Amino acid sequence: MIALQLIGISIALVAIYMSYLYYRRKDFTKLDFLFWMTIWSVFLIVIITPSSFDFILKTLKIWRMLDMIVIVSLIIIYM
Repeated sequence: MIALQLIGISIALVAIYMSYLYYRRKDFTKLDFLFWMTIWSVFLIVIITPSSFDFILKTLKIWRMLDMIVIVSLIIIYM
């Protein structure tokens, strides 16, 4: 579990840095930058403390955190 968390944290930190670079190069507007920072920050929080979101899983009757991540990802991609 720790190895997967380290990989996830690394991916999130690289993505946050890349978003910052795109913002500095004026490829992202301020709204785009805030959107991506929110997405990657939430991803980072979920990776660091996955058990703190168990109440959401129980409320929605979802068995695993991976299922929740896939559902949310599909919703975001669809939007």
